[in-house]
Amino acid sequence: MIKAKSGDLYILGLSKENLLRLQQDQPILFNLSELGLKGRMAILYGETEEELTNMILDIKNKK
Repeated sequence: MIKAKSGDLYILGLSKENLLRLQQDQPILFNLSELGLKGRMAILYGETEEELTNMILDIKNKK
């Protein structure tokens, strides 16, 4: 994954490998400080909103 900032535009670029990992239930997690922001980011993939909700709950519980 590539992260970049140009002015007030934040850019995330996902490779084919990133997409394959997302489809294998491997979320992408990174610290937003890499872009000069506070907090963390999680990028998820799910077939349904129910799957996404469950993934979000799992991530929140692992904090």
